[in-house]
Amino acid sequence: MPRFIVQRNIAGADKLDQLALSDIARRSRQVISGMDVPYIGVEAYVEGDMVCCVHLAESAEVIYRRAREGGFPADLVLEVGPAIKPRRSTGVLNELGDEFGLHGPACSP
Repeated sequence: MPRFIVQRNIAGADKLDQLALSDIARRSRQVISGMDVPYIGVEAYVEGDMVCCVHLAESAEVIYRRAREGGFPADLVLEVGPAIKPRRSTGVLNELGDEFGLHGPACSP
């Protein structure tokens, strides 16, 4: 299923309390459960007046539809390709791990 970044401009998003966030999550789940197409909300990030979300859906139109039905803004919907994940550093982290006796996933190549 394609992956999308969704930008939502919401004044005061970073000041929403837990009750408001819970209400948004509840409405979101209700809309998704009522849709006749696959849809997965992966994660969301809040910064100032902006909420950026990662969603999996069949198309951008499906995301815009969910936004309309849920009363959420969807100011920008951008389909993105595969994630690029940086490789772990084998130099400095391993040296620090050796020096301080730290070994594990963060200190291994």
